[in-house]
Parts: sequence; C-alpha cells; structure tokens
Amino acid sequence: MKKIVMLPIFLGVAAAVSFVGLLATGSDYAEHSDGPLGGDSVPASDRNPNPVVFQYYDIEKVSVELAERGLDLSMPVPITDATISQYCTSHDNDDDAGIRTITYCLTSGISDTHGLTVGNLNVGGNTDIPMVALAITDPSPPIDSGRGHAVSVIESVIEGLVCECWSDERPGGFDSVGDWMRTAESRHTAAGPDSPPLRSVISGLGGTDMTLEVSIERGGYMWVLLVEQ
Repeated sequence: MKKIVMLPIFLGVAAAVSFVGLLATGSDYAEHSDGPLGGDSVPASDRNPNPVVFQYYDIEKVSVELAERGLDLSMPVPITDATISQYCTSHDNDDDAGIRTITYCLTSGISDTHGLTVGNLNVGGNTDIPMVALAITDPSPPIDSGRGHAVSVIESVIEGLVCECWSDERPGGFDSVGDWMRTAESRHTAAGPDSPPLRSVISGLGGTDMTLEVSIERGGYMWVLLVEQ
C-alpha cells in the first residue's frame, strides 16, 4: 500500500487558520506556515451547529455549478449492492482505524461539451442522509496548462455541497480552490515522479471536513475530493 502524505489545515468559523507542517511520511520538504504551527482542530462547540450540510437533492446544485463551467452531470444512479465500497467510502477523522458504514450511494458521470468523461461524483450514506461525497477526476494535464477540467469539477462540488464562502474564508490563505490545488500539484511534482499521493485536509469550512488528494495516474494528475459531514 502506498504511503500517504498528509497536509492538514484546521479552519474555525471565524476563518482562524492554524497551518500545520507536512508530515514526514515519504517527502523531504516541509510546509510553509501562514499562522501558528501546531494547533488543534476547532472545538466542536465552535463548529457548525447543524451537522447536516448537504442532502442528496443538493446534487442538483452541483449540476448547476458544473453547467456554468461547461460540464454536464448525468442522472444519479443508485448503488446498493456489494460494489458500493467501490463508489462510496469514508474514514472517521477522529479515529484512523474507524470506517463509516455506507449502505447507499448515488453515482453520476461528469462529461465535457464533446461528451467525453472527465470524472465522477459519488454521494453516499444511508437512504435518508448522505455522509460523504467523492469527486474523482480522470487523469488530466497540469492545472496551468488550461486544458483540463479538474479545477472546475472540484470547485463545483465545493460550491454546490459545502458553501460559496471560499473567497470570504480563504482557508490556508489560499485565494481560490485553484490556488489550493495548484499548491498541492506543485508539491507533489517537486517530490518526484515516484512520490506517493499527497493529501491536503481542510476541517471546518461550511461545517465539513474536506480531503483533497492528488496523484499521478496514466501520465496525468488524478484528483479526488472527499467531503465528509
């Protein structure tokens, strides 16, 4: 199993950021600090009092966000059989060994104006309330090439399911989702072609926990965004 490089960011309701260094698990470079090093996660009492941030019907909001960026989201298809773990999975951030049970999952394809698949959106939990959302892109060119759709996919999921509050909160000091992804891409590239996947965690934005992962697959950058509530 590949080792995972974790880059955690903890965000409070007032956008007070404690930026923690990159853990030494396969990389020889360190994270810069935009605030106090160390730091703990925001106390539960200071977090969003409503634990349910998004519902299954909010997939339509993601569809609207994608359409504004020239992308199409297919009709969600329910997954309830033994293959569900291949589409929807999660982990308990408070217990590395804990796995949350997903019994229901909706999966949708994301395509461009030419009908070519660029990724997927999977939202799962139980039949009543979703617990997680996974946005997965197909391998794509570097962000600054201007030829991929990765930023549009990740932005659409965050704005559709979490909040349209990034520019106000600026988690980690990043002006945009694109800046967050660009930094992750740069650091993964700097670590070398055989480096393990890199993960960046933002906890607290819109009352959710978000994990962004970048890796090299089939000669391109593959992005995965996990949103947990």
